[in-house]
Amino acid sequence: MSDIMRPVPFQDLLLWMLEEKRNTGRIFGVDLEKAYRSGSHRLMTPFGCLIGSATGPAAGPHTQLAQNIVAAYVAGARFMELKTVQIMDGQALREAIAKPCINAADEGYNVEWSTELTVEEAQTEYIKAWFLCHVAMKELELAPTRDFAFNMSVGYTLEGIQSPKIDGFIEGLKNAAPTPVFQECRRTLEEQLEAFEHFTREDLDRISPAICTSLALSTMHGCPKDEIQGIVRYLLQEKQLDVLLKCNPTLLGYDEARRLVDALGFDYLSFDTHHFDQDLKYEEAVPMLEELLELAREEGRVFGVKLTNTFPVGIAHGELPGEEMYTSGRALLPLTVHVAKLLSATFGSRLPMAYSGGADALNLPRFVEAGILPVTVCTTLLKPGGYERLSQIAYLSQPFLQNEYTGPDADRIAALADHLMKEARNHKKYREDIVLRKTDSPLPLFDCFKAPCQDGGCPIGQNIPAYLQLTAAGRYAEAMAVIAKDNALPATLGEICYHPCTKRCNRVDYDQSIDIRGVKHVAVEQAMEEFIESIVRPQPNGKTVLVIGAGVQGLSAALYLARAGYAVKVAEKKDRAFGMLNNIKDQTGQSLHSMELDRRFIEAYGVEFHFNVTADQLPALAEGADLVISTTGREESIPGARLTVKNQQTRLQAVYAMAEAKKLALEILEEDDFAEYRLPLDEAAVYNKRGFLILPLETSREGERCLSCHDVCEICTEVCPNRANVAIAVPGFANVHQILHLDFACNECGNCTTFCPHAGRPYKDKVTLFGSAADFHDSANVGFYLHEEEVLVRYAEGGVETTTLDGIREEGLRTMAQTVARDYPWLLVETGGAL
Repeated sequence: MSDIMRPVPFQDLLLWMLEEKRNTGRIFGVDLEKAYRSGSHRLMTPFGCLIGSATGPAAGPHTQLAQNIVAAYVAGARFMELKTVQIMDGQALREAIAKPCINAADEGYNVEWSTELTVEEAQTEYIKAWFLCHVAMKELELAPTRDFAFNMSVGYTLEGIQSPKIDGFIEGLKNAAPTPVFQECRRTLEEQLEAFEHFTREDLDRISPAICTSLALSTMHGCPKDEIQGIVRYLLQEKQLDVLLKCNPTLLGYDEARRLVDALGFDYLSFDTHHFDQDLKYEEAVPMLEELLELAREEGRVFGVKLTNTFPVGIAHGELPGEEMYTSGRALLPLTVHVAKLLSATFGSRLPMAYSGGADALNLPRFVEAGILPVTVCTTLLKPGGYERLSQIAYLSQPFLQNEYTGPDADRIAALADHLMKEARNHKKYREDIVLRKTDSPLPLFDCFKAPCQDGGCPIGQNIPAYLQLTAAGRYAEAMAVIAKDNALPATLGEICYHPCTKRCNRVDYDQSIDIRGVKHVAVEQAMEEFIESIVRPQPNGKTVLVIGAGVQGLSAALYLARAGYAVKVAEKKDRAFGMLNNIKDQTGQSLHSMELDRRFIEAYGVEFHFNVTADQLPALAEGADLVISTTGREESIPGARLTVKNQQTRLQAVYAMAEAKKLALEILEEDDFAEYRLPLDEAAVYNKRGFLILPLETSREGERCLSCHDVCEICTEVCPNRANVAIAVPGFANVHQILHLDFACNECGNCTTFCPHAGRPYKDKVTLFGSAADFHDSANVGFYLHEEEVLVRYAEGGVETTTLDGIREEGLRTMAQTVARDYPWLLVETGGAL
């Protein structure tokens, strides 16, 4: 059932890791070309342990399942803040969480808080991950000795934390040796030692049962000071744990919080004073923190703060179901860094600070340099690139890793807070309108890859990825040829098109959309003159056309038809072409040079222009024409004139006028003259760009940032924290890979829907593999469950049957199931309750 995650047995996870590595060069979807190797680099944490990078996943969706944690480790995470557990868990908690529960379209929002597993299942997942990280470390040669640490997270009351359920969880991670799962994992690895290349018995023996000696404490908003203090005392004294207390952004006070988010353009965030009134006040927090620091010193433990919890705001625009949600990501950034500034000004280096609040590859190293560490991330991992973003974060932070912990640097933190408030990319307006990312196309069951800049973003459907990449490679003539295939006025639109494609560019979910129009202008400037000179008039097809009106629509129709061999005349009542665009040159910045280039471009195909034509002169010009097209929006006094849609030729509408002309040409032409030019697919080059933030480049090089979504999309696989969408190579299809949804790993958080360029929901609309017959029958998804020689299958029309692999009636579904069984058998896991 899609909204219930089913833990995968340890043996199956191990097989999945080893076989996926051997057959695809990936582990849980992470490209091993991007695997992070810490080498000799180490960072001393506040807890006195050395780790290989400064970052890891925050307590959240990326540390809920074992495969999530391993994927994070392979990519570069070395500090794993495990998903919070509390006394309410499992089914009771799932019923309390509305779905979808995550919206990371820009700043992050969520309506979930602690693990949806039972506490016992969570402990099992974390212990499994502990073993598998050790295996990955040695098998991939990521580090010679353990370079990672786990940090448990619990909440939310003293009574709950003292309960047998949570106490057993804590003790089981302090010393996992007596737990059945620890023993089972160890026994399984011992039995499988011959399957490993580098992992040895000595490595197995070195795996410590002391999984966590530190803990991050979460408390609910409104938790009284005495309760918070009592919990920390209990954890320091009775549980003998190092403790990070998660602080709330409300420490800043309402007025300061409002000022900070408004200053960065997040003034639409809806919140009032009630959380600020109920939460711990700064003047209360200071003496409490002083006392807890002293208590930790007396106990020989470490006490510090984790900055910060998410920030509660009202749901005012339907972002998620419910009335209140929690804010993270770049809207939380100004609040969290200013809490750090406030605390460091009071405590100096005495109060250890860990961080999570809007950090990403481009700012995280500065937090480490300022002594705020470790820095965990969540929202950035929920965006395209997913776990692989950790590789860039880890490598960029390496120069700031230190073997000695010196604590926060108040001066650097103050400077960092000021810098982040001034840095343009942190302002809401820095990025394009992310609301327009999705298009209205249905999500197909198969072959779903698309570039939304081209399909849904560009009214004339230009092959944008091709000319971006050709221009970046300096192949301007080829780029110009690609542009000219669809664009009848390349020079004009290179200057004045309002570029709706930019608002669809998937690069916006990394850093900033590509300057697509600017790249087109570069290609025009570099190659259009030469391209015009190279045009060879097509072989005449014996047909003539009169186009009435030399605005954008008329010019475009003339070009498209002349290129196909029609003899085309254009009649215009004024003394020049381009219609109303002549009247708005001052507003748009359009140059006479661009108009002249485009006129010569059209004339090169043999189009004849007739200006100052009166209505009385039209019949003579139309005499003998096989087709008369009026683009003026008026019925002309010529029998049989074909009337096209009238478009107001402004900067906003010019490209739509051209789109109407292209549509008309496609109706007239016997052959499609707009066949798409495709560059040879370089899969390695495409995948190498994924997961890396790259700020805008010089315009001629902007195409280097293109993600080639038309060749390889797979965004739904990247953004899924649970690895519930996978890309597999299936023969007989157009796309290089097909998307397979894994029902047993999905909790319907909704994140894949946010980023899918289609209108659909991948977790509902893609072919689904089930881990049990019960879950198959509880779902309506098209898909299959394989058990021994039998297959339970559900077809797109809704029919269900039990058959064999060869007996599946629908060809695409049959090929998909056969491919999984033959080439991806590690995905065929049974989720019936084994460890």
